[in-house]
Amino acid sequence: MKYTRFFLLICTSLLFMQVAISQTLSQNEQDARTVLTRYFDALGQGDTSTLRSLIGGDLLRKRARLLDNPTYPSHLVEVYRNAGVQFDQFTTRENDTVVVDVIITLATGEKLKQQFLLAKDPGSDNRPFVIRNETAVQ
Repeated sequence: MKYTRFFLLICTSLLFMQVAISQTLSQNEQDARTVLTRYFDALGQGDTSTLRSLIGGDLLRKRARLLDNPTYPSHLVEVYRNAGVQFDQFTTRENDTVVVDVIITLATGEKLKQQFLLAKDPGSDNRPFVIRNETAVQ
């Protein structure tokens, strides 16, 4: 019984901490989080059309062949379905760019730490941010 109460107390504390952290994000950071949430949802569903709409610049050019590959969606589903995503750190830079560190826990238990660079899309009013770069972090 003591362990159950302790566990519930810890879970509740973590929930309140998460809410407090999310409330301190700037508007740009909230927009970046929204884009990355859609990105990870699309990875888990193998939705290459949505992925293409969220990626821009050189990163889109680098991934174009993958996104056009008819077997890529099933690969994405196999790898990213049931993956857990934790937004670790947001850093706003000048020129309306946001850097986000993300920890991804795959269904296999493997953890990946990725860093995303998101920037305002100057050519579009309906896409506030696009993912410009993704880098593995050690």
